[in-house]
Formats: sequence, structure tokens, C-alpha cells
Amino acid sequence: MPRIALGPTKNQVLLKRAILELTRSCNLSCVHCSRDAGCRSEAEMDTGKWISIVDELIDYGVDNLVLGGGEPFLVEDRLRSIISHCFSRGVTTRITTNGLLLREDLADFIYDNRGIVCYGMDGTTANSYDSFRGVKGAFTKLLKSIDLAMKFNILDLIAVTATKSNLNQVPKVIDFAARLGITCIVSKYVPTGRPNYNTLLLSSSDRRRVLELIGEKRLEYPHIQITTTREPLEAVHYDTGAMNMLGCIAGVGWCLISADGNVQPCPYLPLAVGNVMKKRFANIWELSPHLKLLRDRTNLKGKCGACTYVDKCGGCRAIAYAVTGDYLAQDAQCWLTKTCHSSTKTLNKLTCQAPA
Repeated sequence: MPRIALGPTKNQVLLKRAILELTRSCNLSCVHCSRDAGCRSEAEMDTGKWISIVDELIDYGVDNLVLGGGEPFLVEDRLRSIISHCFSRGVTTRITTNGLLLREDLADFIYDNRGIVCYGMDGTTANSYDSFRGVKGAFTKLLKSIDLAMKFNILDLIAVTATKSNLNQVPKVIDFAARLGITCIVSKYVPTGRPNYNTLLLSSSDRRRVLELIGEKRLEYPHIQITTTREPLEAVHYDTGAMNMLGCIAGVGWCLISADGNVQPCPYLPLAVGNVMKKRFANIWELSPHLKLLRDRTNLKGKCGACTYVDKCGGCRAIAYAVTGDYLAQDAQCWLTKTCHSSTKTLNKLTCQAPA
């Protein structure tokens, strides 16, 4: 097996976040779930293996570990073990959860081990949230969980996924986060996982409108951070990028390790580039042929490959893969045209002529 030279390598420096899918089990049935979560997989790694993977990641230089699922609170013993181990190594953990299973003792444990929780909130009413999450009464439980997390000072952010079905709720979720005084992350929907694409996938004009909304809300609420997670066009629109990186971060700024050990370049790009049950993470991340192709934007095809902003944006590789089956294809939802020009006025956004 090839050995990795002592670093840090460029790939180590750029990797900011690893998302760990601790289980495929979930207590909700969200229409937009990128993992199509529900039932626990028989091939899920046990706690001991997860601890060894965490050590590999920390030794490689990853200091932002996101513990998710499915619903990570459904494997509470595993979750507690990983949180306390990370704490012992000086690494803070972020738990992405629907929050419905949070209790006082668990909140207290998370606080004591310097963990934080992140909630998805795709609607601000019982009707909008419950229909999106697939369980009646979920919204009432969410509000109680938010109060509990705020009480223990562990609520880090609220995230909303912008889809065709809840587009009118996005500004309301941002308003809600602003009242709490916490970060709000607005993500676009990527058509992978649960097959509700026709009812959820934004048009290119709506995708652009979401970015413009974010800019407007940043001006309205300067006391909180309002950002995107995986929107490469943000780098063109505002000269900023997801996680302070320009363009698509798949295979560069973050990765996902699935419950059965597969490494993906992005949580929304279901391409297994290796498995940590068979190879060490560092070898996968440094040597995968798929990742080498993704990281070199001269390999991009179609409009993305020919675009002036290929180095700054590069399009969403997950959308390209979902729509065409080719992660190097053009981003089918991009609204930019050759008549685009930069503007530094007001929101420092890009103004474009709509495609014919």
C-alpha cells in the first residue's frame, strides 16, 4: 500500500470538515433526505471502529467533526463515546440532529464535553414543518428542543434547505434564527437520496433568488451569520464561498464517511471513493483517482469547463452527478451566461442576463 509522505499536504490543509454518518436509522421521514435514512444498516460500523476512524481523521488534521445520520441520538451510546473521545483529544464535535430526542441529561453531557448541536428547520409552522419532516407533531417537539438547547447553550445554528415546496419559508427561518441570535445556514436542495426531485428541485432562477435573499438578509441582520453550505455560485455572487472556500468544496473542503465506511467527496455526491474498513483515510483522500479528477477544474466539461469563473466557482459537482451521472459535467442549474459582469454595488453581486 502506498505510504503518504509527512505533511501537511495541500489536501490536508484544505480539508476542513468530515461528516460522520453514525447510523442510517431515523425517527423522521423527511422528503428531502439525501441519505434516504430510516432503517439501520446491517453493515454499520461499531463504536470501536468509529473511534479508530476519528483518531485517523484527527491525526490527519481534521478538527471539525460533524456527527450525523440518520438521527445520531438513536445510537446514543455510540454518540456519547465519540463525543467524549473527541473532547479528550481537544476536538469539538458538532451534532446534526432533528433534536426531537434531546433530554436534559444528554444536553448537559454535550455541554460538558464542549459539543454543539445543529438543527434543521425547514418551516416555521406546524403544517409546513411536519409535512416536510413526515411526522405529525414534530414541530412542537422541535420548539421544545430548541428551548432546551438554548438553555444549555449548545445550539450552534439552524439550517434550512431551500426547495420548491418550502421556498416561502426560507426567509421566515432566517428571521427565526435572527430572533434567537444564532447562525442560519441556507442550503440548496440537491436531488439525491429520497426520490422527490420533481417536487423539490429549484429552478435556476429560484436558486439565484435564494442567494439574493441571503444577501438581503445579511444586511437586515448584521448581528448573525447567514451563509450557505454548498453553493459554489456564492463565490461569484458575493466574492465569498461556502466554508470560506471558493467554488465547489466536494473532495476538497469536506467529505462524508458513511455508516458502512464509504468515503464520499460530498454528503450529496453519492460516489464512494474508498472505504475506511479497507484502507486508511489518508490513503483514500490523497490517492483516489476520482478525487484527483474532482480537484483539477481543467477536467470540467460543458459550460462549467468553458466558464470564466471556473476557478472561482466550478459549479456544483453533486448536481452535475445527480442530473447526468457524471460529476465532471456542467451544473445544469447555473444561471450565468457570457453576458455576465461583476458589480460591487450594494450587495456586491453578479448581475446577469437571463438565458434565452
